[in-house]
Amino acid sequence: MSTVNDTEDVMYYTGAQDRNICPSMEFRYNLTNELDAEWFVGTFSYSWTDTVVHTIILPFILSAGLLGNFAFLFVVSRIEWMRTITNCYLVNLALADMTFLVVSIGEKLHQYTRTPFVYDDLPKGATGCVLVPFAKDFCFFSSILLVTCISVERFNAACRPLKQRRNKGAKLRARTAKLTAMAWVLSLAMASLRISASCCQYRVYCLIWPDTDAYLDYTREVGECRPAAEWVATVAKSIQLVLFTVAMGVNTALYVRITRAVQCTKARPNARHHIPCSGSTSAIEAKITRMVVATGVIFFLCLAPYELFSALVMVLPTFDGNMVSAMQVCRMLMHLNSAINPFIYNVANPRYRKAFRLAFTNTRAARTREFRESVRETQHGRFKNPNQSSTVSTVPKRRTQGQSTQAANSVTKM
Repeated sequence: MSTVNDTEDVMYYTGAQDRNICPSMEFRYNLTNELDAEWFVGTFSYSWTDTVVHTIILPFILSAGLLGNFAFLFVVSRIEWMRTITNCYLVNLALADMTFLVVSIGEKLHQYTRTPFVYDDLPKGATGCVLVPFAKDFCFFSSILLVTCISVERFNAACRPLKQRRNKGAKLRARTAKLTAMAWVLSLAMASLRISASCCQYRVYCLIWPDTDAYLDYTREVGECRPAAEWVATVAKSIQLVLFTVAMGVNTALYVRITRAVQCTKARPNARHHIPCSGSTSAIEAKITRMVVATGVIFFLCLAPYELFSALVMVLPTFDGNMVSAMQVCRMLMHLNSAINPFIYNVANPRYRKAFRLAFTNTRAARTREFRESVRETQHGRFKNPNQSSTVSTVPKRRTQGQSTQAANSVTKM
């Protein structure tokens, strides 16, 4: 996930006339005036809010996200009937979410422990300026593509069930594997193209503090990751915003179609192109669909504020403290989005709650028995004849009529 280059927007460096300090550095920032030094410290030091965010909120989100996503992977590996096409995409989404949480929050916690200034990229170094934005962009694009793949899969299941049934089995699994691989490869390509937008230049600046005891403990060096050129960063941010907007529009249209299809299926169970199934099977499909739609809606709601503020940063001439605070909130929403998906699954779908309970509490024999019952129930509902009840009801009548005819013949013979 790409980040706005905050240092470029809020920090302006000037040359220092005193060349005896940091003589080997090309870039210096003259803070010998105490007013300038106070402004710099007050603007870029970690505030009380930043301290709470970095010591409580971010570690909690990281712990909850890793625990929840690891638990989901564990459940899918242990519960056989959880190995579905939808969960194949969700497993890959969980891997992308965990990678993003480790890289993004890990970067912020590392910077917090190594530097007193919020936007100091010195702890990352030149290598981190390339790898960290690349990893976050890679996870960002892969998450969008995987969520879109999930939406398309549920759209086919809800709106094109006959086509989905023809592609069942090995063919459907092969198509799922191809789409998943394509999502990762496309994400890798798009993240590689964005490298020049944020991290091609790494600069280290020398801070020249006033000659007083109050500034003896402050660092004399800060780092900055800069794009190759301003226009490159603007173009890259614009492309990312357009891709996100298109993906959100496509997924929204799919969610509307899916919701209408599910409602029509409930209202007209014997409609054309509808596959007959039992009430339990259709209820399971409806719950999975609602869960997927809820996951996608929350995904885009959490990412939309960050993309909106990124667009504002490109057009606004200044970047004041309120915008900095707003960007912090937007970033936390992005982190929260990567952590809450397993909890959404459990809240929206009782079948997933049952799977979590079985995976962590029951023995292998109990899990196998539950799997057999689940398969038997699904197969019975899937192949059940919708006119079976009327056929069964006529059998006793025919048998009664035959028995009465036989009794009449016996009376005649007598």
